[in-house]
Amino acid sequence: MAQAQSDPALGRSLRLVLAGTDGGTRLAAEMEKRLRTIQRSRGFIEWDKVRPLVRELEGLRETIAGPLAQADPRAATTQMRLFLELAEGVFERSDDGSGSLGDVFRDAGADLGRLWALLPSRDPVALAAELLSLLDADGYGTTDRLLEASGPALGSEGRAELRRLLHARLATLRRVRGRDDFGDSRGRFMVSLHLRELSDLEGDVDAYIAAIEAGGRSECGFR
Repeated sequence: MAQAQSDPALGRSLRLVLAGTDGGTRLAAEMEKRLRTIQRSRGFIEWDKVRPLVRELEGLRETIAGPLAQADPRAATTQMRLFLELAEGVFERSDDGSGSLGDVFRDAGADLGRLWALLPSRDPVALAAELLSLLDADGYGTTDRLLEASGPALGSEGRAELRRLLHARLATLRRVRGRDDFGDSRGRFMVSLHLRELSDLEGDVDAYIAAIEAGGRSECGFR
């Protein structure tokens, strides 16, 4: 305990461990307190501080996906959503040259997909819309593994709804031949990418091919 008083990181870790012994409510509260603190931080993260931050984030992620999920899956889902919200601010004030920060957040995205499956009264249709909103908001690749991990939580009904939402969006985007419309070109590329991931998840070869064709020229590599 004496060492914890002189080592803030160790002290935070011990508080989480102790909170976990009292059940999910206290652990979730301690977790949110720390995540909100990181979210409010504005100082630039120097290169020599990135590794300690990665270690802390990894520990927080593992605590949410492990002890908190076992005690209270719904609270764990809420905290993992908050964890993912940290990504933009963390990336904007740091240099992730090693890619280690990105790895932590991608793991968190996959964890969120698995946590959704633990919710007993989830709505697959609403979940499909929530998933798409997270994919849309991701500017750093943190949700690269989210769709695949969400397969069991979505089920057939949720996957069908996600496909419907993606095709509805695709219908609003022009097939761009030249390079004069960045928005539509990128939009078709992203919809095509998500449709391919969804088709791969379902093992539907025909749908996968159709998704490639739907992307138009951008399938050769979005520029």
